This record gives sequence, C-alpha cells and structure tokens, in this order.
Amino acid sequence: MTWKAARRFAIALLLVYVFPLAPLTADAGMLDRIKDIYEAPERLEDLRSQYEETTAQMASQLQEQQEQLEEARRQADALLARQELLQQSNDSYRQQNEELAAEKEALLAQMEQAEEQRKALYAKAGAVAGGLLAAIVLYALSVRVWRYMVWRRQGRDNSGAIEL
Repeated sequence: MTWKAARRFAIALLLVYVFPLAPLTADAGMLDRIKDIYEAPERLEDLRSQYEETTAQMASQLQEQQEQLEEARRQADALLARQELLQQSNDSYRQQNEELAAEKEALLAQMEQAEEQRKALYAKAGAVAGGLLAAIVLYALSVRVWRYMVWRRQGRDNSGAIEL
C-alpha cells in the first residue's frame, strides 16, 4: 500500500466509526430545535407583550416629554413676556431719568442765576449803603466845617451872635 492509499483508508475508517456517533448529537440538536419551534408561539407572545410594554412605556415617556416641553415653552413665553415688560419698564425709567436730569440742570441753572442776582443785589445794596454812608459822613463833615468857619468868623467879631 502506498502512502496515499493508507491515508485514504484511515480517513474512511475514521469516518465509519465516527459517523454513527454524529447523528446522536444531531438528533439532540434537532429535537431542541423542534421543541423551540413548538415553544416559539409562547416566546413570540412574550416578545410581543414585551414589545407592547416597551412601546407603551416609550409612548408614555414621549407624552411626558411633550408635556415637559410644552411646560418649558409656556415658562419660556412667560419669561419672555416678563422680560419684555421689564424692558419697557426700564426704558420708561431711563426716559424719566433723562427728563429729571434735564429738569435738574435747568433748576441748577436757575439757582445759579438766582445766586448771581442775589450777589448783584447785595453788591448794589452795599454800594447804595456805602454811598449813603459817605453822603452822611460828607454832610457831617460839611456841617462841622461850616460850624468851624462860622465859629472862626464869630471869634473875630467877638460878638457871639450871628449877623445876617
């Protein structure tokens, strides 16, 4: 026998002894598969119920998320409305502030003008009072000078009376 023939013989012998054992494992796998086929409707029902539960859960989650989204939108709209109201209020306060600042500037200008007028009035009153005082002092001096002149004239005449 040649080497190739011996090899073929050994493979054939091996197949003859191993082949009868193979259907036993194949039959067990086949029986399991047949069992699985008969149990498939039960599994299918389980899978279907799991699918329905999952879809129901997902639908409820989706509904909850939509409600949360709607609530968030309402809150956002309320916040936007409040922000707009606050912006209008802020603009109103800004305009009022500008008006009050302009009024303040006008009042300050009036106060400065009144202060200048008061100072001018005091300066005029001081000038008038000074002039009046100077006139009184001048009058008093002129009376003194006149009396001195009269006294000197009378002193020369020794008469003591004023002659007219």
